[in-house]
Amino acid sequence: MKSSTSSTLRIFWRHARKYKTLLFLIFGGVTGVSLVNVIVPLYLKKFFDILVQPNGGSADALLGILFAILGFELVSWACWRVSTFSAAYFEPNVAMDLYNTVFQYLHRH
Repeated sequence: MKSSTSSTLRIFWRHARKYKTLLFLIFGGVTGVSLVNVIVPLYLKKFFDILVQPNGGSADALLGILFAILGFELVSWACWRVSTFSAAYFEPNVAMDLYNTVFQYLHRH
């Protein structure tokens, strides 16, 4: 069973390697979204720390933090879109290449 799995993954990787740029965009996009999802709560903490200060905090500081959060969320959205569009192109093309390989293999038998 193990040799079957490893040979299957080897064949998949042989076909997926043709689309290195798309693989990079998929993994880069998901990584970017994950990083932003870690950073935004830190800015939300700063926002609420300023908001609960006895003097109410500076409106400029609050707006700056809100715009930073907006910027991070836009980056997250863009990374997610790049990742999903890349995956939408990568998956069917690799599947088509795999189908062609299997079809050729069956004809040789």
